[in-house]
Order: sequence, then structure tokens, then C-alpha cells
Amino acid sequence: LLVRIGVARIAELRLGAPTWTRSGGPAPRGAWDHRWSLGTKVQVLRGGRTGVVILGGATVTVGGGEDLPASQVTASSASDDREASYALQVAVSREVGRLSLAAMTSVVAGTETRTGQTVVASTPVARAGAIFVEYSGTYGGGRAAEHLGHVGAVWQLSPELQVDLHGGRSLRGESTTFVGIGISAVLP
Repeated sequence: LLVRIGVARIAELRLGAPTWTRSGGPAPRGAWDHRWSLGTKVQVLRGGRTGVVILGGATVTVGGGEDLPASQVTASSASDDREASYALQVAVSREVGRLSLAAMTSVVAGTETRTGQTVVASTPVARAGAIFVEYSGTYGGGRAAEHLGHVGAVWQLSPELQVDLHGGRSLRGESTTFVGIGISAVLP
């Protein structure tokens, strides 16, 4: 769950709640990651065909319980840190005809520092939908590099309600697949 609160025309506060992850295999199980995040998003450049966004935030573990083993952690809960972590992300987007391209780079620091890069291409489908393809990779922190391929679709059901369905898999190392559904709602 991500709550976004507009505080200015170009800025928003963001509050992220813990996520639940279910792992498959011979002994399937699920667990909450117990991490809350607080951050901000600022649009540095908007309008026209190019956009630049800066996101910053902090994540802290609250409570606890049984965590997933590292071999079963997915992209949505990629850090095992029990300490606070801090992230800075810069995203640049560009419209090229009907194609929307975005490139993001991020740095996450906590008990270890990792960097990440993401590239996304999307295009509208029908009047209220879009499809996208994404690659993301994370590096550093004394761990093996992670590479994920990701595809999905987004539907704008109304001006206030959006639904997305996505899935992907690891592109290197141990095979990991994931699926997800997202719902975004604008509250009055």
C-alpha cells in the first residue's frame, strides 16, 4: 500500500505500508516484511515531452516476526535489513510518438549500500489502458547482482481508479518468478 498526499503542484508526500510475500516451492509460505517507508516525490521538470522526478525516503522495520529466508525474498522485499535504510532515486522520462520511455537510477543505503537501474517502455492500448516492459537490476552491498524482467498492463477504470497486473522473473542466477496486482485510488 502506497499513500500519496499532494502538498504542492509539483510535490507529494509518500507513506508505504508493509507488504506480504508468498513463496512457492515444496514448502510454500508467506510473511510480512514489517517495513514502513516515508518519503517525498518532487517533479523537477514537467510539461512537454520530457520529465524529471526526484524521490527520496527512509524505510524502517517496525515489529517483527518470521522473515522469509534470503533465497525466497522477491523484488518487492529485496532487503533483509533490520536497520533503517535511506533511498534516493532520479527518474527521467521521454515521450517518443506513442511510446513512453523512462530510465531510473537509485541508491539505497542502510547496513549495506546498493545501486539500481531500471528502464521502462510503455505504450497506450485502447482508450484507457497501457502495456509496459521493464528491466531492473541492483548491484553492490556484498551480494550478487540481481536482474529482473517485468511485463504488465495498466487500466484507468475512472479518473480516480487505476488497476495494474504485472509479472516477471529473474534473468540471472536462481530462477524467481513473481506476479502482482495493484490498485490506485484517488480519495476526495
